[in-house]
Amino acid sequence: MRAGAVWLAVWMSMGVAAQHEGADTLSRFHRAYFDGIRLLVTGDPRAAADRLEASLDLVDTVAAVYYYLAVAYRDSDRPALALDMIDKALAWDEENKWYHKLKIELLRGRPSTEKKFDARTRRNGFAAEAAVVDSARHLIRTLPPEQAWERVAALAMQYPFYPGVLYEAARAAFELGKYDETIRILEGGTDFVADRPELARAYYRLLADAYRRKGNEARARMYEEKWRKLEK
Repeated sequence: MRAGAVWLAVWMSMGVAAQHEGADTLSRFHRAYFDGIRLLVTGDPRAAADRLEASLDLVDTVAAVYYYLAVAYRDSDRPALALDMIDKALAWDEENKWYHKLKIELLRGRPSTEKKFDARTRRNGFAAEAAVVDSARHLIRTLPPEQAWERVAALAMQYPFYPGVLYEAARAAFELGKYDETIRILEGGTDFVADRPELARAYYRLLADAYRRKGNEARARMYEEKWRKLEK
């Protein structure tokens, strides 16, 4: 099964959060997953592994989680565990070239210093991020709203360290009235926009709008204040 299809089943089920008892589990999965990505990007692979393991305890059918857990294990010098996780990622998404590339690196046993997750590359790879953002915007422009949301949500899961992609997924959710999803996506990505004020303003403005649509004026005003501070 393709990773995107599995992730969509998870993320779309969040859309009925208010009515289903599994919503809390899915919310905790989402939080643990993005916590893990944040810790991996900021250079703490052991803590990242802990949070990604926690996400797997909640939902164990998303290939990307196994992949990033493999990266976290690799970067914390646990190659056997890393290899086990990349095999599990490939079981869910056998055609993913990045998963195959990581498995080859692990099997070759290159020194860990050659393979560390480069946070600066991931965070500052603006050209690569821009290409994915352009793809997301194209999907939003050309597909029916529900279908666009599904496709862009899959991109957000595949590229969780690209805050621009997260914003486009949140925007697609907002346009469909999926305010809970909008909030989960953006609040999970706020750490990634700390050094990008223009994108941070967009995050905070959309968060304020989503909270206001949900009737939470206090949270809406809190994010409005953050957004206006960045306007000065």
